[in-house]
Amino acid sequence: MAKISARGAHKVCENSVDIDRSSDDIGSFLGPVARVHYVLRSDGKILRAIAYPQATTAYDRKRGGYTIVATIKPGYDMREVFDRYCARKGCKLNAA
Repeated sequence: MAKISARGAHKVCENSVDIDRSSDDIGSFLGPVARVHYVLRSDGKILRAIAYPQATTAYDRKRGGYTIVATIKPGYDMREVFDRYCARKGCKLNAA
């Protein structure tokens, strides 16, 4: 698990994508929606956490820990790359 405030970094921006899971078997227990949170850290790391806001128990509704899923190379506009990454991943997740 990764922390947002690791090694002096801080959160620059955050984005979330809702995924419809009503057709899955797991959708009945954890709810029909899975919410994927993406966070851009000031050191160029993109972190991801998954939550199930409509789950039946409070334990399953809470957001899990963050995982580093990508790193933006120095020299690129971090906000632009982050927005493109979230849009691309959101389209892929909703299409699955």
